[in-house]
Amino acid sequence: MSGTGIKGNQIADGTVQGVDIDWDPSLTMKGHIIPDTNAAYDLGNAEYKIRHLFLSDNSLWIGDDHKVDVASDGKKRSRRRKKTTIPKSLLTLRTANAHSGNDLSTAVTSGGGNPALEVDQVSTIIGEILALTGAAAIEDVTLVQMLQYTQTLEGQGSASVEDLYNPEEMDDWEEVVEEGVAHAVVLVSPGGLMFQITVDDAGNLSTTSVPTP
Repeated sequence: MSGTGIKGNQIADGTVQGVDIDWDPSLTMKGHIIPDTNAAYDLGNAEYKIRHLFLSDNSLWIGDDHKVDVASDGKKRSRRRKKTTIPKSLLTLRTANAHSGNDLSTAVTSGGGNPALEVDQVSTIIGEILALTGAAAIEDVTLVQMLQYTQTLEGQGSASVEDLYNPEEMDDWEEVVEEGVAHAVVLVSPGGLMFQITVDDAGNLSTTSVPTP
């Protein structure tokens, strides 16, 4: 199909390239919108902005690590995923589904929830992830690589990011800010040094140095 513009009702199954699409009053979606290149296209611009953006209460991911969602209690939370280990949901999925014929479920079941055994299983899973992705350390594994590993597990070919990072599993997140109530905050000292202050369920505070950008 060629030309400078087409109406939405003129589009049939197939590929249309090099033309402008004009829809009025609206366009009905019956599938996902997936760009063919990562981080290459915009929605609106500095001059012509999108007026309203209506989202469900699922989630909004910004970059590879940050997520905004509405929790089950109706409160909005901003989160930063923990990258120093695997998410809890992945441990559950992996122990229930083999990877390349290696089944961990028997060992975990016989262990009866043995914490030491769980550490061994996490270590094994991290090794599998690094072997698959070529990453040097688990901290270097991206969100999409974590998902790609999960989809190699038996029966998990259609797994999604939501299957990996449970919003109610606090151990999966390095930082959670809940409508102005921070479980972890980063403060800057008068000398310009950055520190993360975290509070646990017992009310104990811990301070960790954060690299300065």
